Amino acid sequence: MKRNLLEPADFSLTLKHPTERDTNTYTCTISREGKILMKKRVELKVRETRTRNDVFCLVSVQLICAFLSPQSPGWRWIQTKLKTTLHLPEKAKVEWKNSSGRIVHVYESDSDQPEEQNHCYKDRTEINVDPLKPEDLSLTLKYPTDRDNSTYICTIYSRDKNKILVKKQVELKVRVPLVEVEDSGVESVQLPIKATLNLPKDVKVEWMDSSYRMLHVYPSSSDQPEEQDRRYRGRTEMNDENGDLTLTLKHPTDWDRGPYTCTLYSREGNILMRKQVDLKVMVCQVEVEEGAESVQLPFKTTENLPE
Repeated sequence: MKRNLLEPADFSLTLKHPTERDTNTYTCTISREGKILMKKRVELKVRETRTRNDVFCLVSVQLICAFLSPQSPGWRWIQTKLKTTLHLPEKAKVEWKNSSGRIVHVYESDSDQPEEQNHCYKDRTEINVDPLKPEDLSLTLKYPTDRDNSTYICTIYSRDKNKILVKKQVELKVRVPLVEVEDSGVESVQLPIKATLNLPKDVKVEWMDSSYRMLHVYPSSSDQPEEQDRRYRGRTEMNDENGDLTLTLKHPTDWDRGPYTCTLYSREGNILMRKQVDLKVMVCQVEVEEGAESVQLPFKTTENLPE
């Protein structure tokens, strides 16, 4: 394993002279002081592929294990890497799917086939095939959220699509920053997000919960209150100052547990940035044995109540 100083998060392992006996699932674990920071599995399947004119022989195989920092202020895209030492025939078909069988991306005949992909991935994926590096078939997934957590399978088919040349799985896990509220009686909680790019003046910001209910819209329109879900009306505030998109949610309870997604749109409706924050509101827990004469459910106010 050789560290690449230009890509410090790349911990790829090179296995020389692989044979069918090396077919296995390999696990890469990163830990510090006994605590696991990240773990990833890569499935290796070694096959001898023969055609009438060619015999493909593997010299080495690289187990790609690249990690993203959970402290990253805002992921715009990630790259699910796939590299092969096979000399792929022309017009080979490259197909990426998730573990649910949804088609993520199809590349065939030197071009993308967007009509074949699932609508969840529309305008979010691309494969840039470099003529100088034809073996690099890495998939770029834009604006990842925790909904994209899955195992992705890349399959390369021969020209007649009757034979699998390469197949690989990559597990994707998008880590979401967590905000915890220890007492459900607090007056408000802040969901912090800062923009990682210079925002245009006419940018639109949308906050949504995990059920796709609208939490907050900025700039808000007084003549369109229906944009915001009724359960959040009068409970949210956001001040756009120097790219600070932090949302204040008033009187949070465990019903407000996240994650929440903040999306920035241009005037034309294109996504400029997307990021998530997970909210966890702790609830006071009282235990009592059955048959007790009474039990107290504690509640104390944080301000002077009017008469």
